[in-house]
Amino acid sequence: MAERVMSCARLVAVVAGLGCSSPVLADPVPFAGRWLADDQAASPYTTLTVKGDTIAWHGRDKSVPRCVRQFAVRQEKPGTVYVNARGTKFVAGAKGSIPTYLLQLDDGTCGSGGSAVRINYPLIYDTQHIELIEYAAGKPIGARRFHRKK
Repeated sequence: MAERVMSCARLVAVVAGLGCSSPVLADPVPFAGRWLADDQAASPYTTLTVKGDTIAWHGRDKSVPRCVRQFAVRQEKPGTVYVNARGTKFVAGAKGSIPTYLLQLDDGTCGSGGSAVRINYPLIYDTQHIELIEYAAGKPIGARRFHRKK
């Protein structure tokens, strides 16, 4: 009987420990890693790096300061309609739609000054390319495409 009580107590401790440590064990976002801009001449920021809860932009020119901002992934409301860089409307968060990720950025002055970015995969079944759409006050202010750095 005492052995069963101890086993039950260990099980409760493990489950409680997992509940407390779930953010630490959470999977990284699927678009984590280093990305290179498809159109390198269009901006001084040519490289995008997503690691943990930070997103960073930097360029080849070392005189351009590196821009690092923290983000939080926000749940898309099912049925939210947004416009991509080509003016095509998409439905976010709907079953069967292209996966999109809305990131709320911390207050920062670097980069474009946008308050949020949406990342989507512009090509079906291709996880080597992403499109990053920047938003300020809920309106798109810019969009760029990136490909995964090898």
